[in-house]
Amino acid sequence: MNDTAIFFLIFLSLAIGYLLGRLSSFSWTEKLWPREKAKFDQAEYIRGLNHLLNENADAAADILVSALEVSSETLHTHMALGALLRKQGDIGRAISIHQNLLSRPSLSLTQQQYAQLELGLDYMKAGVLDRAENVFLELKSSQDLTLQRRALEYLCDIYRDEKEWLSAIEAVDHLLDKKIVEDITLWRKVQAHHYCELGGVMLMQNDFISAQKAFSEALNYNKNCARASLELSGVYVMEGSYKESIRHLKKVPDQDADYIPEVLPRLVECYAKHGSVRELIRYLIALHDRYPSSSVLLSVVELVKSMDGSAAASNFLAEKLQSRPSLRVVGKFLTFQKDNSQEEKNRPEKVTELLLRHLVELKPYYRCNSCGFAGNQLYWLCPSCKSWESIRAVRGIDGE
Repeated sequence: MNDTAIFFLIFLSLAIGYLLGRLSSFSWTEKLWPREKAKFDQAEYIRGLNHLLNENADAAADILVSALEVSSETLHTHMALGALLRKQGDIGRAISIHQNLLSRPSLSLTQQQYAQLELGLDYMKAGVLDRAENVFLELKSSQDLTLQRRALEYLCDIYRDEKEWLSAIEAVDHLLDKKIVEDITLWRKVQAHHYCELGGVMLMQNDFISAQKAFSEALNYNKNCARASLELSGVYVMEGSYKESIRHLKKVPDQDADYIPEVLPRLVECYAKHGSVRELIRYLIALHDRYPSSSVLLSVVELVKSMDGSAAASNFLAEKLQSRPSLRVVGKFLTFQKDNSQEEKNRPEKVTELLLRHLVELKPYYRCNSCGFAGNQLYWLCPSCKSWESIRAVRGIDGE
């Protein structure tokens, strides 16, 4: 539906509502939105609709707003129009509409606060985050629980974008303490990521103790936070505690199997410093049986090759390839079939290997389950849709 149609429906709804309101002597909504006589300039209203039909939305907005005096009956229409203008990118006019609503003493406190919320969203859209923050800070003490929740959620968005993690943590704690969130589990996961971000800041300051506390707190909010376990393992590696690092790395598969590929490089590093390669091979084979993964399989192959040579690695891979084929695994298998003779470059296997390698390089390794954003780098916060923990390794023939 285009913007002209949306404008038309908004004001058609207003006209119907206005007529029904005149016919009705009492409405249950009067307790929340007291009725007032709204001045309705019919000639200007029709002129505004004509502008809509001629796809002149800017002129239509100005005329329609002036044709409808602000009152309890027209408040929702003004707010809807302001929100639509904000969505279109006309922030200046949206701000004017919402500021105009706030200047009307006839509106109740709750009505003014809803208009204030819309103004805060205008400031957010405009990138004036300090003003938006001030608006939402004022609204978070509102008696209206819906207003409280929305204000706190928008504050979380601002603090996330500004990387003010302590403030973000405080806002989420307020949401959880008041029990006004719709999905407590979701917000506990968000809070875990806030603590992980805070721990990352502590690591950059070489404050390992505070970093450990932050990552541990993340696990208190979400025991299945694979990121916190990965981060804790990294702290222990920095401290030279490889056994402790391995313990945290082995938690990740059961917390979230999609992050197994992120565990493998550090796991190999830790076992090289503490433990044995044979022990690691046994663990990875068992892990692959529980959570089939191309990355795990290829890690085992490399370890087998380092211990027993290419022939043993090739035989192992050929056996596993039958049950879980993928471009990455097939490409690795072909590298073991190379002939070191001068004619190698002309062999069909060499050409196939090069083609497979090229195909794998062209495919993104990670994709966001929420918006489809794709790339070859893991982001805990999707750069596109701003969802936490939605980016995962691609699975199937092209990936894991």
